[in-house]
Amino acid sequence: MAKGLCTKCGEPTQSKQGYCRKCANEYTSNLRANWTQEKIEEERQKAKLRWAKKPLAYRQEAHKKWKAGLSPEELLEFKQGRRLYAKEQRRLRPKFFEEEDKADYGTTKLCLKHWIDIITRAGNRRCKTHLAPADILALWNSQKDACAVTGLKLIPGINAHLDHIIPRAKGGKHEIGNLRFVHETFNRMKDALLDSEVKEFLRAAIPAFIEWIK
Repeated sequence: MAKGLCTKCGEPTQSKQGYCRKCANEYTSNLRANWTQEKIEEERQKAKLRWAKKPLAYRQEAHKKWKAGLSPEELLEFKQGRRLYAKEQRRLRPKFFEEEDKADYGTTKLCLKHWIDIITRAGNRRCKTHLAPADILALWNSQKDACAVTGLKLIPGINAHLDHIIPRAKGGKHEIGNLRFVHETFNRMKDALLDSEVKEFLRAAIPAFIEWIK
């Protein structure tokens, strides 16, 4: 049952705002058409922040449900669209993607925000996951610029590496609970070893190292 008449066209409407569906859609379309590019970008950034604040498990589950609801044709179109978008972005921003391709979990000399964004993208692309830069940044802040193993000071893009506690080669996952920031030298030495294996090696090798550095 109609609640009143549309204030624009006079047709019966159930809307509390006073517009019928047709006029409401027209009003929304005109409003969006008049938005400036700056306003659109501002709203997009706000949406990204709202999404990044949601729990990681929620975001992963939502992404799975969204992909599960796609037909095979839509899923193929989505994948092709991502490839075309990445190709176009590489053409428009070659320097950024050149830095990202060379990013070895923290070897580029960039500001903290840009560095976090690059290593997050690189890790997600290699491991096919969906971690958010905000999660990696929170991990960085929780360690207070110090190596999780040695306690040495870490400098973004200089000597800080993102390490898998349980290496992916041994079944470790690319998720926050299995990640830590460590010194570059330690990460290269650890390679695909478990912490227990590194400790065992060091116990056997340290006496020889002491003799060697005398």
